[in-house]
Amino acid sequence: MPKPREFFRFPFHPPLVASYFFLHLYASNAALGLTPERLVRPYSLTLAVAAAAWLILALIFKSLRRGALLVSAGLWIFFSAGYIHTALATTLPVPDLAVMGVLALSWLCLAAALWRNRSSAETATLRVNIIALVLIVMPLSQAVTYALQHPAAKTAGLVRETNKALPPRDLTPLQKNLPDIYYIILDEYAHPDALKEVFNYDDSGFINALKKMGFYVADKSFCNYMRTTISIPSSLNMQYLDFLTQQAGPDSTDTKIPFAMVRNNRVAQTFKKIGYQYVITDSGISPMDNSPLADKVFSYTGTDEFTSLLAQATMLKGAVNEFIHEQSRSRHLFNFKAIETISGIPGPTFAFLHINLPHPPFVFDRDGNPSKAKKIEFKPNDYGPEYQKYYLDQLIYTSKMTLQLVQMILAKSESTPIIIIQSDHGLTPDMPWQNTERFVRLRGKILNAYLVPPVMQEKLYPSISPVNTFRLLFKTVFNAPVDLLEDRIYYSHYEKQPYVFTDVTPIFRDRSS
Repeated sequence: MPKPREFFRFPFHPPLVASYFFLHLYASNAALGLTPERLVRPYSLTLAVAAAAWLILALIFKSLRRGALLVSAGLWIFFSAGYIHTALATTLPVPDLAVMGVLALSWLCLAAALWRNRSSAETATLRVNIIALVLIVMPLSQAVTYALQHPAAKTAGLVRETNKALPPRDLTPLQKNLPDIYYIILDEYAHPDALKEVFNYDDSGFINALKKMGFYVADKSFCNYMRTTISIPSSLNMQYLDFLTQQAGPDSTDTKIPFAMVRNNRVAQTFKKIGYQYVITDSGISPMDNSPLADKVFSYTGTDEFTSLLAQATMLKGAVNEFIHEQSRSRHLFNFKAIETISGIPGPTFAFLHINLPHPPFVFDRDGNPSKAKKIEFKPNDYGPEYQKYYLDQLIYTSKMTLQLVQMILAKSESTPIIIIQSDHGLTPDMPWQNTERFVRLRGKILNAYLVPPVMQEKLYPSISPVNTFRLLFKTVFNAPVDLLEDRIYYSHYEKQPYVFTDVTPIFRDRSS
């Protein structure tokens, strides 16, 4: 049996170094919905490239140890370069190419040192093996702790209890031919009042065009929650999510329960029980882009938000920006095109269509051309003073595409469909996340438009909120014995204690009557 010291002399560190970065990405984002299978392809590719590089360098340097040291150093530089550039850029305006050049030069210097001094490789291998083992323990223990604290069985049990479909016997459609139903979420589409206040932009052209096509626009509507990962589970399950404070924990940032509530949502379950097919599109937010209930998923095969996060950490940061921009543009256009085909699916369909526009990253100008925004960030403050221009441009193009989409749906539908267009929350103001009247008002007021049968339209009211959207639809169009809830809006911090809710409805009371 080999002694421990002999074991550590063998260079086993390259696969550990490669694994560290993927484990770190997973452990840091598991609470935000990143699942291990999303990393299988890039991780496998990394291991294959690292193995090939190790073989080539070992042959060149005539040493497994020296080849391994260069591979591990190369992996560390490659996967850390983006972080290093970001850290430097906060204090110095350093071009990313300059940082990459310095890091590449440092690797060449290491290669030259190992070429000249063969004996140093043995000692270095021992130390790097130990460092790699210590490093990998940190994200591994973080990932294991997360899995133990958030067991899948507990989440599944809670979702079963909270997402029960309405009994089919309680649903009696008031018409023979069931209409196709389109639930379109335009992520972060601001209310016209917010657009006027912040951008001095008049969105009445879009609103009036919807009204001309028969939509009822609830002009005093507000969201129930100000974060996508809580707002959409609430609307698709027709309930408030107060129980998350206890079930997830007041200090938790975990999104496993609300994401599971989207995948197994009560609205889709109910529609399926009365003969509807459930259709979803690929928004790029991977935990929302699949569902065991779905009969049809329009899946885009390009990059998602976590691939973008991974790419931004690497030496490819500068080179991949335009590629990821193009991928994001293609995903949005793919989704709009896919939605046009839903009316051709046999039988009635309920389509949940989460379009991640005008939410950043900003990839369209107001005419649909590529945006001049150079970043691929998801947070508004990453864009600095140009955020407002980029956001408004993308919103204007989103409104154009939405009107074209509605016209196409109406033209292709054999009977009048039900179309609901909502924003999951409003505008992110140019200020830190905070419970102030201005922030809540701009973030809380939303677009909320309904093309529905007269029996429902006559029951709509200006301040209806998403929690009551499907309650009212089931009550009026399907004669279900469901009651409306009081329309309320809750503030919780986006990153700090997202499940500690404060009722801020009074801010809207004098505006929502």
